[in-house]
Amino acid sequence: MKTLFTVCLAALACATYAWSDSGHGAIAQLAYRHLTPAAKRNFDALLKIGVEPRHQTGPMAAVWADEFRSTTANTGPWHYINIHFRTDGKPVTMNALDENVVWAINKFRKTLTDTRQNNETRAEAFRFILHFVGDAHQPLHNVARDTDKTPEGDRGGNDFAITPGNGLPSWNTNLHRVWDSGCGAFELPMRGGNPGFEQECAKLADRIEKAYPLAKLKEEVKNLNPDSWVKDGAEIARDFAYTAPEGGTPSAEYVQKGRQICTKRAALAAYRLAAILNAAFK
Repeated sequence: MKTLFTVCLAALACATYAWSDSGHGAIAQLAYRHLTPAAKRNFDALLKIGVEPRHQTGPMAAVWADEFRSTTANTGPWHYINIHFRTDGKPVTMNALDENVVWAINKFRKTLTDTRQNNETRAEAFRFILHFVGDAHQPLHNVARDTDKTPEGDRGGNDFAITPGNGLPSWNTNLHRVWDSGCGAFELPMRGGNPGFEQECAKLADRIEKAYPLAKLKEEVKNLNPDSWVKDGAEIARDFAYTAPEGGTPSAEYVQKGRQICTKRAALAAYRLAAILNAAFK
């Protein structure tokens, strides 16, 4: 019993959330616009299975996995992959967990396409896919910086303090939260489930699509390998995200560039999600 309790605490301690509710909601909204008619019919049907009414919209279905993990600790590691790195020249000794966001996407994509599975199992896989494809595109869900102070990693920047400013939301008190908000690009006045949430997500999806239409990303969208997605995200994190001043306020230039990066990553997540669902519901 003590061992189980310790494992649960460890899982909760490592918990990190990717993209704000609005980021996940907008990705789902934008993906839906690029579904085939057959995929839309399946999407709409699976929304209604196995969850309470508040999660029976695209944006709220995309948020569901974060709420589910709060009562199911073992699913926490499925939301990220820690590709460990150091900036002090010392060797990295930590490896990513076997069950991670890449593992989860591959697992639930297979379940979703397996028509021998019952509707409840496929609906759950569908909701996980909606969420985890978004998670995999958040650069701070792809890395952990190891230091002498945090030899097992900084939990994707959760232990990297930030002082908000230059347009960052007040809750952006660490590097992970900065990137959850899309460096402020995905900040909405309400959270998932509140009145007007779906409408605001649709407006955010409009902005993402206008900045990065499918035609502009067509070649990149063809890459449906989550291993590749997280390697790209890890490179962004190492080369740019961690250039923020630890304990200080990121510059206005950093925030602006970060918003551009996050907007593109969200667009890629939406278009790749649509491609996965179109293939699954062919």
